[in-house]
Amino acid sequence: MDTQIDLIRLSDLKLESALSIEDFAATGLGVTAAGTLLISSDAGIYALDLTSGLGERVLSWDSVYISGKFRYIEEIPDGYLFYEPYQENITLARWRLITAEPQELTLATDQSFGSIYSIVNAYNASQDDYRVVIKVYDVFAEESPLDRLRTEIGVGAGPDLLAFTQSDSFGGMRAENVCVDLYEYLDADADAGGGRGRLVQPLMEAMSEDGKLYWLPYRFNVLTLSGPEALLGNADLSRQTVEAAIARTNGDLTVFLPWMTADYLLDWFSTAAIQSYVDWETGTCSFDSEGFISLLELCRDWSGNGSLNATDPNTQSLLTFEELSGFLRLAVLSQMGYRFVGFPVGEGNGSMFQLGLHMAITAQSENKVGAWDFLSFAISEQGQKANTGPGFSATQTVFDAELNSAIVNGIESAGTVYEFSSADAQKFRDLINGTTLVESSNPVIAEMITKEAAAFFAGDKSAETTAKNIQSRVSIYRGEQQ
Repeated sequence: MDTQIDLIRLSDLKLESALSIEDFAATGLGVTAAGTLLISSDAGIYALDLTSGLGERVLSWDSVYISGKFRYIEEIPDGYLFYEPYQENITLARWRLITAEPQELTLATDQSFGSIYSIVNAYNASQDDYRVVIKVYDVFAEESPLDRLRTEIGVGAGPDLLAFTQSDSFGGMRAENVCVDLYEYLDADADAGGGRGRLVQPLMEAMSEDGKLYWLPYRFNVLTLSGPEALLGNADLSRQTVEAAIARTNGDLTVFLPWMTADYLLDWFSTAAIQSYVDWETGTCSFDSEGFISLLELCRDWSGNGSLNATDPNTQSLLTFEELSGFLRLAVLSQMGYRFVGFPVGEGNGSMFQLGLHMAITAQSENKVGAWDFLSFAISEQGQKANTGPGFSATQTVFDAELNSAIVNGIESAGTVYEFSSADAQKFRDLINGTTLVESSNPVIAEMITKEAAAFFAGDKSAETTAKNIQSRVSIYRGEQQ
């Protein structure tokens, strides 16, 4: 993209000359004390020769770990000030001498945006020992980019760090074959005020595999079902509980909204079921159990007809799917008198943790000490301030502070302040403490479940036969993966 700069005579405010710059697009301007014109671009700051129109780069954004979207530049004796109109913040970049080049760490991520970029910038700016360089494998912009990552790891050319936002980004690779156990690093930090207590304990325990922790959580959501406490009472979610609640409304409510078909419900329920009925450590599964057979029958019996008609009299449902990612929804549900009931999978309270950004150190990293230094920064209070997305903090002290702030100050949205009481906070803590599952998309097993269940939903096979077929197919598949 070309840029044209017009030079105006101050004496009469007429155009004196125009410069066409072909090398970069200007996003901001400034002037040095010596009168040199400074141009801000996506790459950095350029000093412009007004005669030739050529620019010499005097500062790259990468070298100071900040974004280059500034409209105004002001030179100061030992650096620059950058700012935007109508904003309260000013960014300061000062020159200082570095005695040694920082050690470079490579980090692979599955998105070209998000919190990982602000975390990396904050970390790089906080110390001089290491410099994290991001390598993007964008699942939204490329076709099968993670196949390329898996190939690089397979030939020993993988990164030091992994930072994923999608639950299935790792694909067919097993974490224990690629990543190191992070408990070793957390435990080593215990004497310095670190340790496993830095993380939200139920989340950390749910993420553990065979006593090891391969992924470090940054933020998380909670997936569950909610319903009116006045109708559901305190009983666990079951066919009997739901049928009794529906009876109290004289049939005015359906279990779920009419557009939620059996396939849709199974898609949601199977995510939890895969974690409940597959033992990843032993490679065995139990889809032929009474619990899973009952789950198939509930999907059939609680489903709607697929209607999208807004005038349908049954547009009010007893149960609602929840993806809890902030305190506002918790406050709203509290005012509505709702409680959390989880998914009917017979594991913990039936709810699931949904990971946002989660990070790991690869086993082939040659600088695991430096890689852990970065991860330790990410879950520090300073690192948590770099968050740009939704979700709850996985760092215990930050989570507690955010929860207490919601109690003291309420939750403001669109000019309305919602009350969030200590009782609401305890209800959410109880939800987290009872959650033992982590959402983990396994598209291969999910497709097996969906295909086999189609005949059952069509009335062509029994639930028992369907469950046995799923058990057989998943068992063969898991055996091939060992």
